[in-house]
Amino acid sequence: MQGITLNIISFFIGSFLVLRLFSPWAKTYWKKELIIALIQAVVFTIVLVSISHHNNNNTNKFPLIIHLFVKNTTELNSQPGIIRTGIASDQNKNLIKVGIGVDHTKITDYRLKQVVESYLSNSAALTNEHDWKKLLLPYTLIIEDIGDANSGRILAQKESGKTDLLWSE
Repeated sequence: MQGITLNIISFFIGSFLVLRLFSPWAKTYWKKELIIALIQAVVFTIVLVSISHHNNNNTNKFPLIIHLFVKNTTELNSQPGIIRTGIASDQNKNLIKVGIGVDHTKITDYRLKQVVESYLSNSAALTNEHDWKKLLLPYTLIIEDIGDANSGRILAQKESGKTDLLWSE
């Protein structure tokens, strides 16, 4: 809010000075110029704020998502049956891989699905978009088993542009 107020004031002063310098009435109708300068300042600020907001919405959230996934791996690691976790990504391909070392004797497939869903939800909750399905919509997400015996086996996958996480059998 402070930035918007500062923008309005600076645009107002600048508009008023320009109007006073280049006005054909030159210092005769300063009240009209004051009102015109105020209107210009508000319009310019609205335009700049809307452009800035539009650009912020389109900025790439990829680094933030990766940071949150890495930050929340302790949630995965604290679950019985999960041995280790790792995150890999390729920003150029909008690809996020979450590697999970799973001891299948200590965790069921159903429980693993619950843990992963909780992990994704909790990671998304730390952003403006609280639904992980909407947050990850432009990205491909792959959940891999990085255990010794099943290294590289895909447990689940969500394609770019889709919201469903499809689990392999």
